[in-house]
Amino acid sequence: MAEVNANPELPQNMTIYINNLNEKIKIDELKRSLHAVFSQFGKILEVLAFKTLKHKGQAWVIFEDVTSHNFIFVC
Repeated sequence: MAEVNANPELPQNMTIYINNLNEKIKIDELKRSLHAVFSQFGKILEVLAFKTLKHKGQAWVIFEDVTSHNFIFVC
């Protein structure tokens, strides 16, 4: 199994930040969709998404533990 934190200078984190999300999708639907997509990587404690001007198009997925999200997304 690969190391969870390959770079010791970066702290481990249980939260994934997602941006560039469609702002026209309703918050409840967005949260359900993100939960469905990311639940395959581990137990999710919470999905945070807001409609405020400062947070539009952004979300945070909080996992139960650090080892849950051993994946890399490149877009």
